[in-house]
Amino acid sequence: MKRGLEFYTERVLRAAFLPQERFPVDLFSYRFDELLHFVFVRKPFFLDVHLVDCEDDVFFRDTGGGSRGHVSAFGISSGSDNIFAATYNTFGKIQSVQYPKFMPTFPPISEALNTSYVKAVAARSPEVASAPVEAPSWKGTVGVGERVSTRSWTINFQTGSASFTSETVSTLEELKEGLLVAGSLAVEIHGHTDDVGDAEYNRKLSQERAMAVRNWLNSQSAKNFPIDRFRVVGHGEDAPKVANTSTANRAVNRRVDVILGTAAR
Repeated sequence: MKRGLEFYTERVLRAAFLPQERFPVDLFSYRFDELLHFVFVRKPFFLDVHLVDCEDDVFFRDTGGGSRGHVSAFGISSGSDNIFAATYNTFGKIQSVQYPKFMPTFPPISEALNTSYVKAVAARSPEVASAPVEAPSWKGTVGVGERVSTRSWTINFQTGSASFTSETVSTLEELKEGLLVAGSLAVEIHGHTDDVGDAEYNRKLSQERAMAVRNWLNSQSAKNFPIDRFRVVGHGEDAPKVANTSTANRAVNRRVDVILGTAAR
């Protein structure tokens, strides 16, 4: 492929977010799995799949390469999550922020994706849904080797507890979608507290809270978030981002840092 990342990303996003418009002719010059490779930033899930514009609906048509990748990517197989939806939402939000004039909003995934064909294929061939799918091996992973990104998340917990507050679910969902898109990267979850209370208690609490985040992700999709993919560390009050000199600063220091990168073994 001779075109750049921007070229492919633009056309994939147009196909995904603007289904009411006719797709650019040159989009069909390339296999859709090759285009998706750049969005997923990993080995494509799709074998030989092409977009089919059927009036108001958008389908994926199997052209002989098999259906196993479809089942996994769309969260149809047991224990897996919808990676296509996560990618759609993640890049849709990015585009809305970066280009509010051209794309202030985008249709919900329920309006942009129709999985009825894939589900029908899986129903006719149960062995497809249960067959193993090629995925990264996390066995022996001890954390992140080469760091790709770090982000601090404000994940709220009940006071003195590792139980999430109800309003933090949307934050966890956003984290989950980002990690689904970056499915080939190892994950480190670092818990932090402020300096209020006993230092050893804070260290233990930060570890439990970081573990709670990992366990929540694993409960959402054991296939996409196996335990071996994660390293969990509780720092307590030992690594503040800012000095614990005010209520506002302490709030900044109560955080969960998520680091993505290549797997270290």
